[in-house]
Amino acid sequence: MTTYVVPCGRSVHDGLRKQDYCPPGVVPGRFADAEKAWWPLARLRDDGEAVAAWADALETKAVASRLPGWNPRVCAEVNTLAVRGPQPPPVLLGAGHRIVLLASDTDEGMAAALTTAYIMAGGDTGLIGCISAPADEESALDLPERLPGGRVTVVRIPRLAPRTSGLRDAVAAIGQVLRAAFDLGGPLEVHLTGGFKITLLHTLTMTEIIYSRKPVRTSAWYIFDEEDGAKGPDRIDLRRFPDGYLSAMREELSTVKLKGRVPVGGAHRGVAWKETPDGRAVLTEFGHGHLAVLGGPVLSDAGDGGP
Repeated sequence: MTTYVVPCGRSVHDGLRKQDYCPPGVVPGRFADAEKAWWPLARLRDDGEAVAAWADALETKAVASRLPGWNPRVCAEVNTLAVRGPQPPPVLLGAGHRIVLLASDTDEGMAAALTTAYIMAGGDTGLIGCISAPADEESALDLPERLPGGRVTVVRIPRLAPRTSGLRDAVAAIGQVLRAAFDLGGPLEVHLTGGFKITLLHTLTMTEIIYSRKPVRTSAWYIFDEEDGAKGPDRIDLRRFPDGYLSAMREELSTVKLKGRVPVGGAHRGVAWKETPDGRAVLTEFGHGHLAVLGGPVLSDAGDGGP
């Protein structure tokens, strides 16, 4: 059973306005215009109600617009799955595979993710789930029970929004999702196709950490929105770090996270942590993500700057 983790952007709204992707007899743009009026409902904080609210407001229009019948190039998120599958997304779900869509914490982003999920599910809202990642690093993300096979799950990433000050919490949440998806077992594919471009590098480096643990079942892929599938998506070459390197990284970042002290050696200074003017050490956005995907902080005397 493969788990596909797919950062989801807003490009589906643009794709639904293009005649080239539209099924015969459907007016391009009509559904996108209808959904725009629904965006404020995406502010629902009870994610268990988000799918039902979307369906109540838009499912009739989605059926009339024949959303599952649009060309997969309607957005990169759908297109990558369509050419990677090797079966269309609804067939993947029918075979028990999982699709995890990472959505921004914005009205338009959540609306786009639910629309993309509807297309991936072949128009069956019963195959769509919606949850929120933890809003802080201390809370656990229990995906095994909330991410059953054969479903597409939209995961809202808290504070992943243009007006948010910093990306620390969002990157840590993405790291938690990646680690939880990996812990489900089986192949893990990370598709670096959509979402906020500023977080793609964070997601890539966190995927490299997972790849270093299990390269046989971890991969990363990229495809352009306009890719016609003839060539297929590009598999991204990932770095592989030795186990000892990952253990040392976790200890070093744990020292910074738990004690705020400059670690002895400081191999990841300036990348995963930085020193403040008062001599303390704090994690960077990359550091918060790396520590999350490594499994969180661990207490150890090694690498500590003092008792």
